[in-house]
Amino acid sequence: LQTTQRYFKFVRSWTMTDPVHAKVELVTNSIDAIKRYQALLKLQNPESPAVVNNLVEIEEDLMERKMLIRDFAIGMRAEKMRSALLIIGNFTSEAGSRGTFSTGAKNVSQLGRVTWKSIRDGYYSSCYITTEGTGGIVDDDVPVTDEHRAELSIGSSSYMSQNGTVAILEYGAHVTMNPAEEQIVRFLNYFSMRDTLSSSDFNVVARYRNPTAAHPNA
Repeated sequence: LQTTQRYFKFVRSWTMTDPVHAKVELVTNSIDAIKRYQALLKLQNPESPAVVNNLVEIEEDLMERKMLIRDFAIGMRAEKMRSALLIIGNFTSEAGSRGTFSTGAKNVSQLGRVTWKSIRDGYYSSCYITTEGTGGIVDDDVPVTDEHRAELSIGSSSYMSQNGTVAILEYGAHVTMNPAEEQIVRFLNYFSMRDTLSSSDFNVVARYRNPTAAHPNA
């Protein structure tokens, strides 16, 4: 059996319908990455596992119609991006608790072009998926530089072991941008976020940039 871009786009259109859904998917992916990082460090040093930065940042510019999700967790190399983000249907979850036919992160592209940029173990990789259902690797395990870290706001030259991932969604013209307050209320009450947002193990921070105080989205 084979599938097509047309079929992927049809299925995607029913599962990812607005910016709140995208936030839930991408933030949950970051939470999973934090859990994986915690498990890895504990396995490497059972007696005294390193403390993992549990912060997930949401940044949204309502005028530029762009959203960014940042974590400081395990990060991804290019091969992980290929298997987890550029192949539809494989079971790729390593957190052991969720996953629906490996489509969630890919479905975010229903709302616009989505790009992942990541640092892991001293290497920088990036990939993208478009609204047309195309995608690919842009940076394939490039040695990380201070410029990469500054662009992603992840670590610095004095913390070369710091990893993390940034997902950037550029909303298409077909997406309705609801006021920030409305988005936050829906996100906080979304059923799949209840465990995360009621836990002291994670810290989710949202920042909204608005055009002017008088703008409808302000």
